[in-house]
Amino acid sequence: MSVTYILFLLLLFASAFCYLFFPKVIQSLAMRAVQVAITSRDQSLVTFVGSKQYLAVVRAVGFFALAAAVSLSIASFEGG
Repeated sequence: MSVTYILFLLLLFASAFCYLFFPKVIQSLAMRAVQVAITSRDQSLVTFVGSKQYLAVVRAVGFFALAAAVSLSIASFEGG
């Protein structure tokens, strides 16, 4: 297993951990990015990023990232 693959898995696990256990931090970072970007004129995007639905999306992304990391880890150890 190459070092790049291990680093990718580590990054995937870390991002999944952050998305699952710190969704408010992710939401605040996204809110800053939306407010700074040109899209800040679009009030619907700002409203969505500040909503509870966005937190559900963040947790879902974390769940899928964790599932992908676990799946890739198992496949790498089975494959040798």
